[in-house]
Amino acid sequence: MEQQRQEQQRQEQQRLEQQRQEQQRRQQEAQQPRKLSAGEISWKKAPSFEFDDDLLKNQDRSLVVRIEINPTGKITNVTVLKSSGLPSLDREVRSAVRAARMNPSNDGRAMIADLPVSLKTSGQ
Repeated sequence: MEQQRQEQQRQEQQRLEQQRQEQQRRQQEAQQPRKLSAGEISWKKAPSFEFDDDLLKNQDRSLVVRIEINPTGKITNVTVLKSSGLPSLDREVRSAVRAARMNPSNDGRAMIADLPVSLKTSGQ
């Protein structure tokens, strides 16, 4: 009888420990930014990428920027992950993205997204 009671207590302690660990995992997850794919980005005010051929050096260009967004949709940081090869163009794209605005997070979490940007010359 005593053995059975001890076993029940042990099982109850294990169950409570599992619940505590799951709650801790959820809290940690809620503090991490939610990773968005490029297709999940919801713009309130999209960036404008209209650059003349001189800035593009008469070549099509592409780059990838990482965008960090707070829960209200404000863009807090923009980092170039893959350069266009032209530092001045990279700066202009970063500036355009910083001036944009995202829709607020639907779950109250900060967000992070990698945005590929393709820029074509006017002859294309």
